[in-house]
Amino acid sequence: MKLNANRYMKKLSVLLLLVNYFCALSLYSQDTFSIIAIDQSTGEIGAAGATCSDGIAGVGGVQVTNKIVPGKGIATAQAWICTEPNHNLDYAASQIILNRQAEEVLDSLLSYDKCPAKNYDINYRQYGIITIESTGVFHPIAYTGNMASDIKNEITGDNYVIIGNNLTNKAVLDSMKNRFVKQKGTLADKLLAAMHGAKNAGGDARCTERGTSSTSTFLKVAKADDEFNFPSLFINIPGVPRGAEPIDSLQLLYEDFLLSSNNSFDVLNGLNILQSPVKDQLYFNFHSNNFSPFEVVIYNVTGLQVFQQTVNQLESIYNLHLPNLNNGVYLLSVKTNKGFASKKFQVLN
Repeated sequence: MKLNANRYMKKLSVLLLLVNYFCALSLYSQDTFSIIAIDQSTGEIGAAGATCSDGIAGVGGVQVTNKIVPGKGIATAQAWICTEPNHNLDYAASQIILNRQAEEVLDSLLSYDKCPAKNYDINYRQYGIITIESTGVFHPIAYTGNMASDIKNEITGDNYVIIGNNLTNKAVLDSMKNRFVKQKGTLADKLLAAMHGAKNAGGDARCTERGTSSTSTFLKVAKADDEFNFPSLFINIPGVPRGAEPIDSLQLLYEDFLLSSNNSFDVLNGLNILQSPVKDQLYFNFHSNNFSPFEVVIYNVTGLQVFQQTVNQLESIYNLHLPNLNNGVYLLSVKTNKGFASKKFQVLN
């Protein structure tokens, strides 16, 4: 089942990254609140973060601030960073691969900065690092330079590090910690709860006038046997339309991921889109051995739901009237009591 879920998420990540073609490229960026953590019982390593930076979509979204080394550790490099590539983050990951512990990795980063943003000045950087000894002991550590954008802060726990800058208030990180610690369930559940905590407390100050917490967000979790750069769970929202809340979109896509990981194969085999691109009518068929009402949902490339309808009657071909969709790539999702499936299509008016 892991392989099916991975395939789904890789396709979904590619679809969401299509938004990059419409966003500006930036070499340097300021990035805001994030959390990294390790599950003490499963050994899973995960991260989630968000920022209010319009240009970040052009380089893949805020996920460029984080790297996981499965089974060994994790690092986040944010505040003023280089994004193509993130030199300091890449170096931190290379040191974790070599089994260096967090304290040594951070000392090395502070001794020799590798990013020309702000003239290689470490005082503009913010880091979160956790490594795992062969004995299973965790090493969490954080650093916040005194020139990182206010409001800034950091919180370190036994198995997590939370860092942020450009915050609306210091309660943002406190809210992340409280939601993470109290949330039951998997590491992914806890990381997503932390993101909702940040959103509810105000998030990134630069997005206050938009009425949102951020413009880009991500969630990823790697199991100990995952390949480097291929985590079992990876949901990336590089950017959203002005006024849209990306953490709400992240929640929807995470829920869909959970559904797709459970009894989705037969559902996927029964779903067929009959034409693409479409104009204002989408035709598809959906075969099921035992028909029951199902839900049809359409998402745009940012993960926002743009259409929803419940189908109560068996038909050989289903027709959706979609007169208000702009040109672009969309995801058609079918949710049944047996699972979930989705396929992409294009609108071209």
